[in-house]
Amino acid sequence: MIYILIGKSGSGKDYIQKYLVEKYNLSRIVTHTTRPPRNGEQGGVDYYFVTDSEFEKTAFFERRQYITAVDGHKAIWKYGLSRAECERAVRDGGVIILDLTGAIKLKRAYPDSKIIFIDCLDQTREERAMKRANFNRQEWERRLQTDGQDFCTAIVNADYVVDNGRQFYFTEKQLQTIFGS
Repeated sequence: MIYILIGKSGSGKDYIQKYLVEKYNLSRIVTHTTRPPRNGEQGGVDYYFVTDSEFEKTAFFERRQYITAVDGHKAIWKYGLSRAECERAVRDGGVIILDLTGAIKLKRAYPDSKIIFIDCLDQTREERAMKRANFNRQEWERRLQTDGQDFCTAIVNADYVVDNGRQFYFTEKQLQTIFGS
């Protein structure tokens, strides 16, 4: 089974993925990115951090790019789920973080997959984002705008919705419903 986590920036997707990997022994499905690692992120664990050239040489199941600002300069960050990682996910199962477009595409290709939308108040998301060492106000404003567009239909497309308010939680009923005992 593939569990697909979607949610706006700062909603806690990484935290929830880590929790599910530890609690349910799910494998982490790792995507590629050309963005630089954040403090504490590890290559091959959080993402496969690659150069633009390496990214272009990789066969992807789905890919997306974002125009962002880094230190006042325009940058393009690319993200993608490689075909090889997708095949491993189908074979072994696991949990992955994708944007809504990628989640819908993966769900269409593999209908047994489950999309879990992580919902969270904007104020809480911003508080979390500001704790990141590389917080950038201009980038955050861009993400707020993009998230509003990208996730306007997320609840409609999700199999489950989890409220990840001030403190992450799944209710016991949600855990049993989504992951079994």
